Amino acid sequence: MKEELEERVRLRTAELEKSRDELQKKVEELEKFTELAIGRELVMVELKEENTRLSKEIIKLKKELVARRG
Repeated sequence: MKEELEERVRLRTAELEKSRDELQKKVEELEKFTELAIGRELVMVELKEENTRLSKEIIKLKKELVARRG
């Protein structure tokens, strides 16, 4: 009986260690994805700011062109 319990404990311990390793791998994958997603979002914010700046510059240049022609 004692050996049977010890074997069950060994098997369960092995299962738990495998599960832990799988979960750790998934956590690492999620951390990598999160890092990439955040990086992408930061680039999107920078692009939006650049787009806004360029749009304002175009409007300014159009006004200057109209004023010169005017």
